[in-house]
Amino acid sequence: MNAAKSVNEQRLWQRHADMAKLGGTPRGGVNRQALSPEDAAARNQLAGWAKARGFTLFTDAIGNLFVRRDGTDPTAAPVMSGSHMDSQPTGGRFDGMYGVLAAFEALEALEDAGVKTRRPVMAVAWTNEEGSRFQPGAMGSAVFAGTYKLAPDQFKQQLDAKGLKPISGHFSYEQFRDKVEDVARDAKALGLQYVGCAWIPHQAAFDEKNAREASGYLERLGLRDRVDVKVGEAVELLESTTGEFDVVFVDIDKDGYPRALEAAAPRVRKGGFLLADNVLWSGKVVDPANEDKATQGIREFNRRLFARPDFRSVIVPLRDGVAIARKV
Repeated sequence: MNAAKSVNEQRLWQRHADMAKLGGTPRGGVNRQALSPEDAAARNQLAGWAKARGFTLFTDAIGNLFVRRDGTDPTAAPVMSGSHMDSQPTGGRFDGMYGVLAAFEALEALEDAGVKTRRPVMAVAWTNEEGSRFQPGAMGSAVFAGTYKLAPDQFKQQLDAKGLKPISGHFSYEQFRDKVEDVARDAKALGLQYVGCAWIPHQAAFDEKNAREASGYLERLGLRDRVDVKVGEAVELLESTTGEFDVVFVDIDKDGYPRALEAAAPRVRKGGFLLADNVLWSGKVVDPANEDKATQGIREFNRRLFARPDFRSVIVPLRDGVAIARKV
């Protein structure tokens, strides 16, 4: 039988519309960040649909949610597809969610067509793929793949800007897991392993304390001997080194961006990249009324970068804007 003919476009579209209401924003996007009440509601919605179809639900130690349609051979490794349900604060309503719902629709189409598969077929929703509240991003998928090893205490200590306290309107990790486990208690049946993890910091070291912390992370990853951690004013440190770089990332005081560009650009090898964060500066760069030093610095950086014939440059409107420039 052909399961493709049983794919129900209207059902799939309605699923997207229902999910878009969970964390929906006035401009048509979503704010459904990882481990938030909106994220928990979306997971419980998916779990409700799965239970109604008689599918099996699992969750692992990092909170990844799995929906399984059994095959004829219970010992066979599953075929799995999916994506994430969490979003950026100003996320697109189909970003990530389409991957999860398309995978779930495949399970439903197989069921509607009466197709028997030897292997189990599974849909998955990864935890904290976006990384807007917790670093690093792609957390759930990386733990599942074995790229990160998960230490329980470290995960529980990852706090967002608002804090993970019930009175703030956000769930703690334990509360979130409790809500998911209401409909997915049989995690052990999936045979997933809960192992230790080292977290990679997402901010550059700028003082001795941060340098020690960064060195500790690198040590645990077995990379300490491959990274030279320096402490001091970023441009001065760059000017004190020799040689070319594959990648230079600029994220310093914004009025210093033009100086950073002039120091960094000659040091990027041909084919290498110069990256810079915050180049849209919450839209201030296009508002003539904003003339503070930080905004002027970013404007000048952008002007100089795009005027350089030795770089091919774009600005990607992620969060506060990221400049990506490849040296040619």
